Formats: sequence, C-alpha cells, structure tokens
Amino acid sequence: MDKQKVLIAGKGFIGTRIGEKLGGEVKYLSLNSGDYQIDITEEFEIEEEFDVLIHTVGLEPGTKSKEAYEAVHVDGTRKLLDGVKADKVVYISALGVGKIDHPYMYTKAKAEELVKQEERWTIVRPSIVYGDENVSMKKYSRKIPCASIPKAGC
Repeated sequence: MDKQKVLIAGKGFIGTRIGEKLGGEVKYLSLNSGDYQIDITEEFEIEEEFDVLIHTVGLEPGTKSKEAYEAVHVDGTRKLLDGVKADKVVYISALGVGKIDHPYMYTKAKAEELVKQEERWTIVRPSIVYGDENVSMKKYSRKIPCASIPKAGC
C-alpha cells in the first residue's frame, strides 16, 4: 500500500510527534513554521490535496479567554475544514468534552460537531499528553507534585 499524503495542522508537541511517527509524505500547516504558514483564524485555501488532515491546532486549557478559544477551536476549525481538501479528517480533541463546564471544553465540543459533518472523520480525545519537549507540561509540573506526572522533568 502506498504511503498516504498527510497534512498535519499544528506543529506543536502533538503534531510534531505524530509526523515523526508517520513517516512518508507529511506536510505541516502552522502559524509560524511548516510547509504552509497560515493563521487558521483567517480564510485561506490550499490547492494541494491530501489523503488525511490531522487537526492538532489548539490553545492551552485554562489559559485563554472564551473569545480566543472560540476563534481558534471553532472558527479556526471551520476555516481549516473549508481551506484544506482531504479525504479524511482526524481531530485531536480533549478528554472530558461535554462533561466539564469550561470555555475550552465547550469550544472543543463545537469543533467536534464541525468535524462530524465531514464524510470521513475520526475524533481522538487524549487525556494528559506529556513528554520531554512539552513546554506546557514542564510549566505545570512545577506546580503539581512530581508523582502525578511521570517523566515531567521533576
């Protein structure tokens, strides 16, 4: 089977790790780096077509305003889905969507509804994502007891 042509939206900790594991033809869409340097809160269109769009763009939980979460998670997801031609969409959401009353979770749920309108989609709801280069986790590990987060640099 031929390697699929993949576009990863988001070149942060999660998106970069996914790309490293996939191999094959992987391109990145990101605000400041990558093959396509695009702000997903603005309208755009990419002519190139992809087999899979992996949407990892998101703001840190609990750090932004309701308006910022809405702009990136909801409006950004809508513009990303409109601006990229892909046969399948994989959306990285968050564990607890629909169960926690917070603007972060509310906007992730709204983004999931947009993704579900695509013909072929998968939604992944990871819990805590940690690793050596996760800047957010390093910041939180200073505030949380070390035993709570394995290998968090404590």
